[in-house]
Amino acid sequence: RESREGPTDYPMWHPLLKFARQFYTRGGREWATVADFLRIELRRLGARAETACPSDTPALLRWLADGMEYGREVLRSQPNQVEQIYAERSPEEQAVAISVVRETVAQAGGLQPRQLLGPVWEYCQSVFDTKHAGSFVAALERVLCFADFAVWIPWVLEARPASVAAAQAARQYRGVRSAAKPGPPQPVPRTGYRNHQDTP
Repeated sequence: RESREGPTDYPMWHPLLKFARQFYTRGGREWATVADFLRIELRRLGARAETACPSDTPALLRWLADGMEYGREVLRSQPNQVEQIYAERSPEEQAVAISVVRETVAQAGGLQPRQLLGPVWEYCQSVFDTKHAGSFVAALERVLCFADFAVWIPWVLEARPASVAAAQAARQYRGVRSAAKPGPPQPVPRTGYRNHQDTP
């Protein structure tokens, strides 16, 4: 297994990185984390040209296997990173991501790359426009979809429920802090009642 240490800026020039940057429109930690995996895997698969994006069946199986391993390593060594990635999404977006991963894995019947290959392929076809079928753009779409999905599998299936709850709480807390400050309190009209237990 290749160490994650090394020149993570290679290969910054590959079109897959540029394509992924457009896919993760919000940027943030999710973009940075998945982009790190894309660089590592391109190097592992020997993609040393701008026109090389390994996307045949053996390569897709590698993207799945190595993506799950990478996502699991991030979850183990940087659990706060995963919590912050969850917190970057709205509760609705979190629910969709969790549902898609769980349903696709259930359809696959297991976590072996060969089991996942077909269901993840079907999911990718539903995400990207098929008009690029057979082109280099289609290869980029396929690889990005497989890589993203694989990295998310352990984040959904192996993350502690407390991690997700903490991420949601952090997001809500940031929303409260960024909300407009309330105006000065309004005077409470006198009712003549001595306490809240009094009745009219």
